[in-house]
Amino acid sequence: MNSNSNTFNSTRISKFKNVFTSPNPKQLYNQIQIDNLCTTKLKANGVSIAIPSVSGTSIGILPITKTHYDVKDSIRMDKYAPIQLIHGKQIYDFEFGSGTTNIIASTTKSDNLVRIWDIPKTDVGEYDMVKSYLAGHDKRVEIMAFHPTCEQVIATASIDQTIKLWNINRYEEMMTMDSVNAAIPSNMIFRAQGDLIICGMNDATVQLFDPRNHNFPIKVWPTEHAPNKGMKVCQVNMTPYILTSGFDKHQRELRLLDLRNLSFLEKYTVPETGVGILQPTCDAQLPVVYATSKGEGIRVFELDDGHLKFISMLKLEKQYNTVGLMPKSNCVIEKSEIARFICLGNDKTIDMNSIYVPRRAEDNYFNHDQAYPPLTISPIQNSEEWFTDDFNPIVAIEEEKPLSVHGSTKKNVSREPSKSKPMKRGYIELEKVYWTSSEWIKCWVVLSSKRFYMGTNSDQFCLTPLSTLETLNNIRGCNVDQLIFEFNIGKTLYRWKTNSKEDRDEWVTELQSHQKKQVSSNLLLPDLPKPTVDESSVLLGIMDTIVNVDENAGKWVKNLVVLNSNNIIDIYPPDMNKFMQKMLPIHMLDLSLALIVRKSQGSDTSFTIQCATRAAHFKMKDSSDINDWLNQINSSLPETHKLIFEGPVNVRAPFFNTNEKKLNSCWITLIDETFTYFHNQFSVQALGSFNVDDITMYDEMLPDIVKTNADSISIGLMAKNWSIEHQFSNIQSQQSFATILDDYRLSNSDFFVKFCDMNGETLLPMIESAKTMKILHVDGITILDEQKLLSGVQKLLIKIEKEPISGRWVVYSVDCHVDSLNSIATFILDNGNLIYHWTGADATLFCRAEGLNLGASIRKHRGCRPVLKICEDEDKNELRKRLGSDTYVIRKLEDGILPLAIYTPTDAPIMKMKRLIRSTYLGIEPSKKLLKDLCLIHFRNEVFIWFGIGSVSHPRKWLIYFAAQCLIEKLKKQFSHVMYSEEFEGRETALFKSKFIDFPSDLPISMKIDATPGNIAKAADQKPIDIDAMLLIPELTIPNTSFQTVSLNMYVIKGFEKAPIQKEKYGSFSTLESYVIVHTYLPPQSSVEKRTIFFWQGLMATIVNKGTSALISVDVSQESNSQSNQIRIVEGKEPVEFFRALNVKTLLITNPELAQNDVRIFDIRQYIGELCRAIEISPKDTQMHHSHSLLFVFPNQMYAWHGSNSTKYEVESVQHIINILGVKDVRVKKLDGAEWDSELLKYLSGKNIAKPVSAVKRETARLYRFSSVSGVMEVLEIMPFSQEDLISNSVCSLVTSDTVYVWFGYHSSTSDQKTALTIMKEYKAKLESKMASTMSFYVVYGYKENKSFIQHIHGWSENLIPPKQRNMKLTEETSAEKVLAKLSESSFSKSILLSSMVPPHLDKTKLEQYLSDEEFLTEFGMAKLDFCKLPQWKREQLKKKVGFF
Repeated sequence: MNSNSNTFNSTRISKFKNVFTSPNPKQLYNQIQIDNLCTTKLKANGVSIAIPSVSGTSIGILPITKTHYDVKDSIRMDKYAPIQLIHGKQIYDFEFGSGTTNIIASTTKSDNLVRIWDIPKTDVGEYDMVKSYLAGHDKRVEIMAFHPTCEQVIATASIDQTIKLWNINRYEEMMTMDSVNAAIPSNMIFRAQGDLIICGMNDATVQLFDPRNHNFPIKVWPTEHAPNKGMKVCQVNMTPYILTSGFDKHQRELRLLDLRNLSFLEKYTVPETGVGILQPTCDAQLPVVYATSKGEGIRVFELDDGHLKFISMLKLEKQYNTVGLMPKSNCVIEKSEIARFICLGNDKTIDMNSIYVPRRAEDNYFNHDQAYPPLTISPIQNSEEWFTDDFNPIVAIEEEKPLSVHGSTKKNVSREPSKSKPMKRGYIELEKVYWTSSEWIKCWVVLSSKRFYMGTNSDQFCLTPLSTLETLNNIRGCNVDQLIFEFNIGKTLYRWKTNSKEDRDEWVTELQSHQKKQVSSNLLLPDLPKPTVDESSVLLGIMDTIVNVDENAGKWVKNLVVLNSNNIIDIYPPDMNKFMQKMLPIHMLDLSLALIVRKSQGSDTSFTIQCATRAAHFKMKDSSDINDWLNQINSSLPETHKLIFEGPVNVRAPFFNTNEKKLNSCWITLIDETFTYFHNQFSVQALGSFNVDDITMYDEMLPDIVKTNADSISIGLMAKNWSIEHQFSNIQSQQSFATILDDYRLSNSDFFVKFCDMNGETLLPMIESAKTMKILHVDGITILDEQKLLSGVQKLLIKIEKEPISGRWVVYSVDCHVDSLNSIATFILDNGNLIYHWTGADATLFCRAEGLNLGASIRKHRGCRPVLKICEDEDKNELRKRLGSDTYVIRKLEDGILPLAIYTPTDAPIMKMKRLIRSTYLGIEPSKKLLKDLCLIHFRNEVFIWFGIGSVSHPRKWLIYFAAQCLIEKLKKQFSHVMYSEEFEGRETALFKSKFIDFPSDLPISMKIDATPGNIAKAADQKPIDIDAMLLIPELTIPNTSFQTVSLNMYVIKGFEKAPIQKEKYGSFSTLESYVIVHTYLPPQSSVEKRTIFFWQGLMATIVNKGTSALISVDVSQESNSQSNQIRIVEGKEPVEFFRALNVKTLLITNPELAQNDVRIFDIRQYIGELCRAIEISPKDTQMHHSHSLLFVFPNQMYAWHGSNSTKYEVESVQHIINILGVKDVRVKKLDGAEWDSELLKYLSGKNIAKPVSAVKRETARLYRFSSVSGVMEVLEIMPFSQEDLISNSVCSLVTSDTVYVWFGYHSSTSDQKTALTIMKEYKAKLESKMASTMSFYVVYGYKENKSFIQHIHGWSENLIPPKQRNMKLTEETSAEKVLAKLSESSFSKSILLSSMVPPHLDKTKLEQYLSDEEFLTEFGMAKLDFCKLPQWKREQLKKKVGFF
């Protein structure tokens, strides 16, 4: 290394020796307010300036316009910039893009994300529309660098010691590179040519990365700077020189590095004292380098023939906090301006300082030798181009030859499966020569692009690599008729024999192709040593391995592992030098035979590759790279296989060379339908395997095996004439192992054998004595009691979390103690009249929503009386106090899939003790349809007994009680907290409902906000209601829009994913589900595609299902390149555009809960214009009317009944519905008006469905809603309307051709009721005079609607009524005139006010005010006005005396 140490004590002659700065810097902005805690204070890109706002949570964007060069006065800044990029977190760093002027990247101190922004072109104030988030680092991102020519490529460096390369176009992480020696990048740049990344590290080394080829540094140089004091690097223009800035022990220094010979040229020590590190920046055109630092001037250097010469120290007029070089395009070359700096002053100003070179006297314009032509690289149009193999940067002029990339060794680092030439593999016989004889040995041979590998006849997975093919020569056949051929590799002769001539010719042809092949060089840099990494290598790293059967008895051995693009893993000794010298690997793994690759159970740093009878194990130092290996190997596997189960188990089996009665510990895997047994988790050779189809017997215990451990749980199998017993330590492992055998378990499992540790002789007397049992009694458990909960005697803590394996949400009770809380789940504390909702800091929004849903369900179950309190951080102490502890412990989430089991009693004889309790379900997605008669439900630590209607007197109720007691006794050994509850059909608790997937959600649409001082607006004046306007019939205009559909896709929401729907089902929706419809179309007279994304939400869908549909619609919109609109569609409110997008005239709304009925009924009604809706209804909700059409679907017959006033559109809709239902070979009989069929009449009479009353004309109805939420009464007509529009806290009016109904919501106020009756009375009078006929006037009460009312509501369903109100007695039509008269009464007698007959609309706290004036004077001895003037305590005394208190 050539290292010369100099100080700045002399100045060489240079054409830049007289450079100077402008005497008066141009001030752009003053009164700048920024966050001083932000690491980065100012950045500029030529047209914009970025600064951290004074709050520190946003980036302010200030413009730099041409007017700044001409105006005399600077711009005074307000507190905030005209554009603020809102982060909501403390800003750490930001960086402008390298190409266009509207991209900026930013990081914050409190997360690991990189935000990419498109800067708005106009002043928009606060702006929070992040273009994309780049998430992948484990810790905070320290540095960002945009590619110099491809702005859509960015490199990020983090304190997690990794550097990641991103494709912004696809929001995709393309490469992760690791620094060596656990160093953290201090500074990072792309080389000007754009092919390499140069990093200055905190350990004072420079590390060079080739990001498209390797995930490790291709070269590391120690700089001899002092470590951990900071270091900066920059490339000197387009030259092969790099300048580093840092500290020695006492002073600041600069070092010059030459990439061509990998050496440091010179070291310069800065004589001046200073505290800040020098920031070197190079001129884009001139061989000039500038070094700046906080509070100092600008040092100017010139690069001359590999030497860095100090030119001048330019003093600035004032001290600056930050000084940054602006793009060359901002300089005025005509004025000999060679550089311009943007500066942030300590006096809160932003200035521009320019550097000039004096003109020569003989030049009239400017010095031509100081205006160098720009050295540029040809720009790249997109990021995909840079990541492809054929990219080669082209320099515009080549006065000094730049570093370039040779050949076609660049690889696309995307995770696509390998498309290399398939390897030749097969059986051959190899001649093995001895001293006096020879023999042919059968071998398995794999021929790759570089070498061939050989294995034994029985082992095709782990092979031995032999010679490379670089010296392959002299391929010849011994005899044309024989099957023997030979060849040389170097000096070694190989003789092979095949089974056929065709096979021989294929091998010879393949070898000849390799003989002709020329191995190309793989130079990265022209003057660097030749890298010896194989060009086919995809991933490589040093890690611990267990591969060979005989190698160190299964111990971990450190090796170098290389994954090649030809789907081979080569394993070398852990010596990089030997690998780079192309030594032969010691092992080879053929991935074409691998079944699955997976992380090792219980470890985040190891993974396993498994084939049919072998496995190989790999362990890394940390988990940062393991996903790259797993993804790349998975893409290389020929087929996708599923790992169903793996884990330790104690086994008795004949494949152990021990006594068959002895238990042996082993490791079992279940891949697809194949069981494989190993000695332990990291064994290489399998002990045995069999397929599920080989199982001839399955039971909880084999009858001929003695149970040795009462606490273990056993599963016995008979397969391949093997008797295999598996013993597990817990029920969860046993149930997970038996998932694939569920069908057999459900039909043959015995409950008492499973949960009772005793034989039939001991168990039978206990079961007989249990017949007298009336209630369950088990000590040491929590018996859920609703009365104790309401009185506060009992508390219940419920946990909501997401299982990591299944991805489902699970809800279960836990020990009511603060130690049960953790940060990744939501908890509900049920304390009777007060329900607490608390969400951990690391829980997701979905987890929070599930908790709100459960809390709302509990509250609704108790008539909305309890208060649901959402606990934030400030409420933690109160929650802890309720839980009885002041400590707070975060517990780890438990792993494993926990299924739910449902058991029912059978009719089996008691004396036989076989199958008395039958398992009817075991899984993770139970439906409430599984609940029939009497059931025992078990989930984790909870036991429920569910009683169906009429099952209280079930003959085997006592047996279920006894089974529950046995189950609980078993669970007490496994869990510290066991809960038991009895549930009754129609009155199930919210905790019980949460176990099933199809109980409707109870999350409220809105919550009442308590009034606080200052948030109550002044009441508005009530304006008179315009009755004439209400009488006007609005004209429904159908928009005549036309478009050309390009594509239409429809998805149903299942869990948290979208599932596609068949095209023939388009137009059919389930009221229990939500859907996403993506419609791409061409507007009229336009060739630009547009996209509309509808998300349709059923009335009975859960709140989580609805929320997921909205989130997925946003995701789909972001995935598309075209502009998309998201439109929410609620069932019953579908617009005309929705019909036209689906290209249907009839929407079909089904209810899967009714599909099991013997007859399915669809109510068909005209919707808007020619459009119709058909809704599936239950028999008890069916109303026949001559203005509607009904479709009855029997198993072998359909009846389409049309009323006498049905429209032609309703008649035409029947065929469309039949097509969607997909019913074939079923007769369809059409009945018009008074036509009937005997089978249909029999069905109608059996379901109490009356024939329709004849009608003269078609019935139409209008619905008005009365609302006083705004402080004044407003009347709104709802078109179209449905049952959901009848809100329980409102008053509505339904107007038909001959009746006016006023509907009182269950929670509506008396004042609204009275106002609505008054308005509709006047409405009725005007309508009667207009029609010249008399109309009826009735009141209908919520949840007590009669049939004459509900027949006008399309799709009326009893399921939409809360369960507690479903059985309320229906009321007859009540005269509205009489109800209005009662509500208008203002005074009542004392006897009525103090009785139980007090009118419900009176204020119970002021009953004395409803006395008549005379009676009030008699009772209180004073007038009402005088009474109101008395103090509160006196009024209460008088009320007590009279009896009103």
